[in-house]
Amino acid sequence: MSFSAAWLGLREPYDLRARNAAVIDAVVVMLAGRPSVTIADLACGTGSTFRALRPRIKARQNWRLADNDLSLLARAPQSSPPDTHVTTMPVDLNRDLEAALDGPVDLVTTSALLDLVSDEWLQRLAVETAARRLPIYAALSYDGRIEMTPTGARAGRGSEGSRAVRPRRLFGGAGSVRLGVRADRPRNPNRNPDGLGCRGPRDG
Repeated sequence: MSFSAAWLGLREPYDLRARNAAVIDAVVVMLAGRPSVTIADLACGTGSTFRALRPRIKARQNWRLADNDLSLLARAPQSSPPDTHVTTMPVDLNRDLEAALDGPVDLVTTSALLDLVSDEWLQRLAVETAARRLPIYAALSYDGRIEMTPTGARAGRGSEGSRAVRPRRLFGGAGSVRLGVRADRPRNPNRNPDGLGCRGPRDG
């Protein structure tokens, strides 16, 4: 499964507004004081995470943009000397996740991915990043809850329609399911929709 560059372009400004500013601040603080940083962006698409974070990070930046869609990688940002270097990495993250994490990395990022993978793949990501002691900035994960204002019958139908067309999975094990909290589970007030590993601030 892949997404068109046109669709990604349409959603990017809304995604940018939806990013948790407090968590982005935590990323910036974590990287502050370093002369240079290397960031591995998984399932980068056309580079929306790069565009969201690059202006906020003051160090020299080396970005490795990983995706299996060559047409999206062709539209990814180019290096902007002297302070930003971008390398695109065609990779099947289902098969070769470890290759995307190898080498010097200071931060792993991904956006709008974790709700499309299997439980097995997410566990694998957690194990591989923990073994390398890598922090993760993972943003824009859908957990099955939709809230609309004002409420009413139309809002309810819109919510159900959105769930009906939501992809169930992108890749993972044979028994994979969509990750996140199902709509019929109680809401967890401490669950952060936009997190930096387990270390980022929580929403109220």
